[in-house]
Amino acid sequence: MTRLFVSLSAVLLATAATVFGATSAAAAPTTQTLWIQTMDSCRHALGGASQTVAGPGVSFVVGPGPGMRPAPVGSSPCPAPTGSCTVTTVGCVSFSLPVPTTGSATYNIGQAAAQAARNSVPCNGGSACRSETAQVVVDATGRVQARTTNTYPDGFTSWYPSATGFFAATQADPILFHDFVLGVGSCDGDNDADDRLTGSPSSHCDSEGDRSGTPKGGPPAPKGKVGTATGGTPPKAGTPHTPGTATGGTPPTVGTSHAPGTATGGTPPTVGTPHTPPNVPHSSHIPHVAIPRVTSTTPPLI
Repeated sequence: MTRLFVSLSAVLLATAATVFGATSAAAAPTTQTLWIQTMDSCRHALGGASQTVAGPGVSFVVGPGPGMRPAPVGSSPCPAPTGSCTVTTVGCVSFSLPVPTTGSATYNIGQAAAQAARNSVPCNGGSACRSETAQVVVDATGRVQARTTNTYPDGFTSWYPSATGFFAATQADPILFHDFVLGVGSCDGDNDADDRLTGSPSSHCDSEGDRSGTPKGGPPAPKGKVGTATGGTPPKAGTPHTPGTATGGTPPTVGTSHAPGTATGGTPPTVGTPHTPPNVPHSSHIPHVAIPRVTSTTPPLI
């Protein structure tokens, strides 16, 4: 009887171990379902957006999210730090990720420009915002922690739900993306990429650092004014330029004939009078001298 009892106990224990072992193994999921929701710059869910998921052994696109019109989600401040796919399904997509057998696995979710919601850019803070990505960590128990990082046009960074918080990536607490809807508002008034705003300009909407109105490189010179050149002052516009003093003498006044200086060896005649070379006797004072005949094919010099 004792042997029979021991044998039955062993069988029951082995069966229980098998059953509980199988139940324990089944409790660890091999995949986990995650949710994403896309909103505008405030707290309205937007349809039409897609995201790219990449990580260990996976790379795929999810979306576009459903919805033809924006749908309000709660009454939180702008931009909303969290969303809800139980309040509305607009902008919501779900997908699965593998659960690691040990430790944890990290995945990244991002948006390209063509993946943004309709008439939007794939980030928040202004029409020239830089990027928005989410980092997702899945551990061996299937628990998910996610946080979204957004970079504004001027490089300022913000996080959703916060700098220290995480999304659970569930339907009630989806990973949140904000896509900025384009409009006709201006950030800095120069009609470039950061001047397609909706709503009031944020303090980080300027992508070029020229919101003060001064272009890069310094203010332009006033029109019509001539600066001072090195070495002298240029004449006033419309006034003839008076030449400076030349080395060796004074030039004549503009419009007056030039009086030549004194030549070495004599004084030149007045302009218009035949010139008498210096130190040469006049022909009337030259005595008559007989010039001998020269036989030559070359005419004599006169």
